[in-house]
Amino acid sequence: MKKKLLALAVAGAFAAPAVALAAAHTGGGSTVTIYGTINSDYSQASTSGQTAAAVSGINAGFGGTYSATGAKNVGNRSSINNNSTNIGFKGTEALGGGLGVTWQCETGVNLEGGSAGGAGTTTTLCNRNSKIGLESKAWGEVFFGNWDTPYKLLNIAALDPFYGQSTGSQNSIIGSPGFDVVTGGAGAVIPTAANGAAFDLRLGNSIGYVSPKLGGAFTVRAAYSVNELKTAGTPVVADPTILSLSGTYDNGVWSLGYAYERHNDYNGMDAIGGAAFAGTGGDSSKDTGHKLGGSVKFGNTTLTATWERLEYDATLVAAADAMVTTAPDHS
Repeated sequence: MKKKLLALAVAGAFAAPAVALAAAHTGGGSTVTIYGTINSDYSQASTSGQTAAAVSGINAGFGGTYSATGAKNVGNRSSINNNSTNIGFKGTEALGGGLGVTWQCETGVNLEGGSAGGAGTTTTLCNRNSKIGLESKAWGEVFFGNWDTPYKLLNIAALDPFYGQSTGSQNSIIGSPGFDVVTGGAGAVIPTAANGAAFDLRLGNSIGYVSPKLGGAFTVRAAYSVNELKTAGTPVVADPTILSLSGTYDNGVWSLGYAYERHNDYNGMDAIGGAAFAGTGGDSSKDTGHKLGGSVKFGNTTLTATWERLEYDATLVAAADAMVTTAPDHS
């Protein structure tokens, strides 16, 4: 039996404006869905009270220094934001015995300029949440691909009323230590100053797992980004990996969740300092994040709360490096 579905949904009120269009086809033990989201908003921002004189030395000796060179106050400035505008294709294929293949290819679209990829992203296909996996109702789903971390999903899936989009989302304060660190972006790369210290990532080169809803309320998620970009040499200069875990309980009225994430050789200290990693062989880093959040519903109103602690730890072994160990933290 073939079935076609065409739906138009408009998200309003508390969430950022969005329009979703989906078409689904089912038949022969397989499903294919074409979907998309148009999510754009207008914002106006200004900055004041910026540091007038240069400030440096926050992590001097580990690849660079943070320097605020001169006042950078900006008056009211307007912008049109693309947010998560995208088009995607996803589906399943039954294999028998309760097993099935799952897949998804989601691509960002730049609503502002009309090009694929979205502002500040590449124009390749499947540059957003995309995967190929194996699923069972009994034990959950395992997949390979490029996907939001369990640490990130704890916020955008349950606690952030703006779903991680727009100026009003929690991304402004959750997942970043400050110091001009930009949240978001892909993992499993030797990071740049923009996102090396961020804990709000979509992991590339990753293996993911999502459990079934245990007892009808508890879900476990795990993700591991492999060291595909390990550098050559002895000792190794960089061996970047990410481990992300979360557990959530949701009974429909109240929810509680905890997430943990560890970045090995992502050198968040350098990102805080405003420079990309420039260490020598044998240097290493281990940055960790802890996040606890919960929500409770009162009729049509939901109250949420989030606590987070980020820690950055770098160990330097070369005599040329000015420090031996540094371990600032942010909470």
